[in-house]
Amino acid sequence: MDPKAGKRKTRGGSALLRNPTAIARWESEDGVLITNVEDGCSVITNEPGLIVWFLCDGERTRLDVHATLAATYLMSDETVDAVDRVLERFIATGLVLQRTTPVKERPYEADAQFAPRG
Repeated sequence: MDPKAGKRKTRGGSALLRNPTAIARWESEDGVLITNVEDGCSVITNEPGLIVWFLCDGERTRLDVHATLAATYLMSDETVDAVDRVLERFIATGLVLQRTTPVKERPYEADAQFAPRG
């Protein structure tokens, strides 16, 4: 059995959400600058890194991000590891938040006003 295959089975877990206080801005030479406007923490990434960041929508887990990318791009073991490193960097800097419950499953107070009355 491939040891990496077993490792991949554990890469799901928490839903990943772009920090809502973070913005992305294209930088001509350096790539894309993603900044958390609340604390000023910034990361410079390339276009694939920006795609990974955008895929963190509060519903996708790490495995979902990999699957979405694999549907479009050829994903080698090195690419999977690179995506994991990018995600870890975004999480460590607070540009991506981890949630144990996907956004669509969390109740919102605002939704209560539209609930059917019974």
